[in-house]
Amino acid sequence: PPPAAPPKLRDFYLSLETIKVLSRPFFEVDGEYRLHERVGVGGMVGLGRRIIGTMDKQFGWMLGVQGTFYPIGSFHHGLQLGAEVVYGGSSGRGKAGTLTIKQTGSEIGPGAFVGYKIESKLGLTFSVQAGARYMFYRVSVDDGNSQASAASGKAEVLGRLNFGWSF
Repeated sequence: PPPAAPPKLRDFYLSLETIKVLSRPFFEVDGEYRLHERVGVGGMVGLGRRIIGTMDKQFGWMLGVQGTFYPIGSFHHGLQLGAEVVYGGSSGRGKAGTLTIKQTGSEIGPGAFVGYKIESKLGLTFSVQAGARYMFYRVSVDDGNSQASAASGKAEVLGRLNFGWSF
């Protein structure tokens, strides 16, 4: 009999980032495409509640791109070194005494991470990433009588715990 064909390698990984889902209702879906056995490119999209200041109702969204290199192992099971850029926005309202305050904001920033990914034979895949990024923020506030805006930047810890499927 002819030898068995090697298993087909999976090219795409789709996952849900669980830290944000568990800490606040913010849902981030990440996808990664295998360009080479040791290189992947991906994207992120997120929607949900954001915690910014003391706003009662804060809605946010984010988009991002990511590049990942696998110096040890491969796209399917290995050590990750990567970089990303994320962009997001938010809007919300809250109370300050008798005033209703409306807030809008945007953020953009680059980051770098180290991580590890494990893909099972069935396709169930787990990855964890930790790193840092520097975010640039712009916020505008309106209380109905006056408006103000400010811009700032700060370093942040980057962390992801993803569960998903490779196919």
